[in-house]
Order: sequence, then C-alpha cells, then structure tokens
Amino acid sequence: MKTKVTFLKRVALLLLLSTLNPQLPTAHAQGTAFTYQGRLNDGATPANGTYDLRSQLNDAATGGNQWGQALTNSAVTVSNGLFTVTLDFGDKSFDGTAYWLEMAARTNGESGFTTLSQRRQLFPAPYAIFSTTAGEARAVAASNILGVLSVAQLPPPQGNGAGLTNLPASKLIGLNLTRG
Repeated sequence: MKTKVTFLKRVALLLLLSTLNPQLPTAHAQGTAFTYQGRLNDGATPANGTYDLRSQLNDAATGGNQWGQALTNSAVTVSNGLFTVTLDFGDKSFDGTAYWLEMAARTNGESGFTTLSQRRQLFPAPYAIFSTTAGEARAVAASNILGVLSVAQLPPPQGNGAGLTNLPASKLIGLNLTRG
C-alpha cells in the first residue's frame, strides 16, 4: 500500500507541475534577413564612396530565371572596396533550392545600374531560415515521443496545487515514474 501511495504522490506532483506552470519555453526561429559582404571596384581600383546596390536571386549561375523581387540598398558606404548590406528575400525564398546572387551597382543618385561581373552562389548559412517551417515542439503528438521522463528530470514544484482538480486515480494507472 505504501508503494501505491508513493506512486500516486509522484504522479500528482507531475500533473501539478504541468498545470501550474503553463509557460512553455518558446523557440523563436531567426528572421529571414542575412548580411552579405562584398568587394566593389571602380575600374581597376577599390571603390570608395556611397553607392546604391541592387540584389536579386537567380536559379542559375548564368541565364536562368530571377526569383522574387530585386532588393535595392540605397546609400551604401563603400570603403576601400568593401561593403556590407542586409538582404531579406522573405521566408518563401529559401526552401532548399540552389540560388545565385546577382548584384548591380550605381553611384548614389545615378539612373542606371551596372550589373557586376558574376553571380555568387548562396551556400547553406542563409538557409537556416528554412527551419521556420518546421513548427514547434508543442506540435509533436505524444505518440511520437519515446522514452521515459524520470522525476529527477522534472523542474522543482511550484505553487500549492490549488488549481489541480478532477484527478481520478483510475487515470494514473500505467504511468512509469522512476527516481533516477
């Protein structure tokens, strides 16, 4: 009888913990923006000054098709040829498809862009945003979780159990809680 009482206390503690602390940790996926660092030459020398930079995704190194809208970063400071821009093509762009980044530049305020000589393939670092479609752990069905959660893995109790109601002992049968 003592074993059954201990077992019921452990189960009640587990249920109490799950009802008194409804704040589940939330995993936030990163945004869809990423930084791109490049080098811009003006003829044979590194560029210096302020430039507008246009970026677009393409599905091939040459030719191919443009994906989505082109982005323009205005008034980008270029120093000794080096620049950094933030690009955000949205969450529908990076689904595992191979893309090449095409860039064009113009002196700030000029009318036409000059396409830079070659496209750069984007590699997996920006693709980490693909995980935004993976959902949250809260969406996993209990039947897909394997293993036993020991009492030692539970957080310490909080509250006094006042919110615990309708706990029939018949629903506690079959739970395997072990102290480990």
